[in-house]
Amino acid sequence: MATTNALAARGLGGSTGPLAMGISNYNQGLAGTSFSGLVNALQAYGNMGTSAAGSLASAAGTAGGNVGNLTANTNNTIGTTESNLGSAQASGILGSANALSTGLTGAAGSSTNALLLSKLLNPGGNEATGGESGGIYGGSSNAPLPGLTASDYGSGF
Repeated sequence: MATTNALAARGLGGSTGPLAMGISNYNQGLAGTSFSGLVNALQAYGNMGTSAAGSLASAAGTAGGNVGNLTANTNNTIGTTESNLGSAQASGILGSANALSTGLTGAAGSSTNALLLSKLLNPGGNEATGGESGGIYGGSSNAPLPGLTASDYGSGF
């Protein structure tokens, strides 16, 4: 009723045509505005979904890259550690072999030295058997040089 009175005040009362036309224009404007608002809201939600998916994909790519780098670093560390272990084992084996070689060489040298020393200190031979070996030059106490006798040396020998 208020709408009819407002139209009558403008000089449009008495006929329902202008009223119907006003209502129709109002409804078309309302519908157009509502539809545009709804379409804009849906587009905004769609854009938010697209943006979220892009951010998620970027985060997944970064995480994958980080895992790849971590794996590569871990593998490098493992390889270096195994190489160092091999070097340590090899140096231990080499050191043991060198020590054994040095010990055998020293033992051989010591036994040779002991034999020479015993010949120098005991030129008369083996005391246990009473024999004479002639020292390191092959002679005896009576004939220090092989093939010579005490008389060959003159008096006093």
